[in-house]
This record gives sequence, structure tokens and C-alpha cells, in this order.
Amino acid sequence: MSPKRITPLWKDPVGWAAQAAKTRQRVYVSILLYSLFMVIVVGHSYMYLYLVAYPRLDPYFLMLSAAPILLASIGWLALLLYALYRLLQIIEDIRGGLQSGTEKPPR
Repeated sequence: MSPKRITPLWKDPVGWAAQAAKTRQRVYVSILLYSLFMVIVVGHSYMYLYLVAYPRLDPYFLMLSAAPILLASIGWLALLLYALYRLLQIIEDIRGGLQSGTEKPPR
């Protein structure tokens, strides 16, 4: 039994996207991991700015200025992954309807 070969991302970006958004759970896990990554990045930037570079800055100003960055980056990814998930579902429904000869009702 030979191991399954993984194609590189640059050769099959659609396959990679389909695998990432194949199920709703994968979409949620991807969003959760990306959100965690963004919180860590912004948190480290906040700690650097507040403790090292500008210790006299108001901490609430830094948090308020980081909030739109977090919302935009996490919200953008969440919407993108959910749209990809829905698009893959629509494509599967169309392919299934074409193969069986009957159209499935939209969800």
C-alpha cells in the first residue's frame, strides 16, 4: 500500500481549496485557526508597541486601533471560506442533478 501523494498548492489550487472547504467543520476549524493566528500577531504587535516602542501610549487607543484590523482580516477570511463552501455545494448539486437526470431543489 503506497502513501497518497499530495500535489503542490501551485499545481492544484482548486483541489486544495476544495479540500479546505469540503465540510462545514473544516471551514469552522480553518476560521478558528486563522482567528487565533491573527489574535497572536496583533497581540504581539500590541505588546511590542506598548512595552518597547511607545510605553507612554494609551493602551485603549492601541486596542481600538487594532480592532478594525482584526475584524477586517478575520471577517474577510470567514466570508471567503463560507462562500467557497457554498459554491462547492452548488457545484456538487449541479453535478449530481446532471448525472441522475433530475434537478435537486436549491438549499
